[in-house]
Amino acid sequence: MKKTTLFGMALLGASLMILPAEAAEKLYICRPCSKEFLPQAQEVLTDLGLEDEVYITPSSCMGPCNADYVVGFQGTIYPYMNADTLRQMLISVYSLEDTKTP
Repeated sequence: MKKTTLFGMALLGASLMILPAEAAEKLYICRPCSKEFLPQAQEVLTDLGLEDEVYITPSSCMGPCNADYVVGFQGTIYPYMNADTLRQMLISVYSLEDTKTP
């Protein structure tokens, strides 16, 4: 019974590793200094319909702690991030139409 349980847990663990978020691009948000930005970033992703394309990942310190908010995306660290800047960056990267600008 114990071996069966362990085997089942191994299968479950393996199946959890194959998630759509694994294929998505990661948007790292500095947890120590920018955790307040998480809801804003999620709102931008939702507004742009990128929930399946970009996955928010809280990270450890990214360096420029005085530059709220700090995010990392596609190998680059972006200090002084805000929702509007993130929106414009993602619109550019994913060639989206900006529906918020008149």
